Amino acid sequence: MDLEYAIETVDLVKRYPTTLSRTIAGGPRGHGSRGTVGSFSTILEAIKGSRGPFIEALKGINLRIKREIFGILGPNGAGKTTLIKILCTLVIHD
Repeated sequence: MDLEYAIETVDLVKRYPTTLSRTIAGGPRGHGSRGTVGSFSTILEAIKGSRGPFIEALKGINLRIKREIFGILGPNGAGKTTLIKILCTLVIHD
């Protein structure tokens, strides 16, 4: 059986959840020291929380790759590694 494409994806999407418990310096938001951040993880949680319940790493990826050598180029954070991990079945897409 000869396949037309080695890899084909249609509307590939990968979302990472950002809903984590939010704490500041010893308690829930509004308790403890006001205006200070307790740890680096608290800063990350605050940043992630401002984007909504999830971050879309990949959205609507459509690929048709024939049996040949190819490369994936893009800036930092564009989702190149996530795409390769999905294609290699190391990460499950949404």
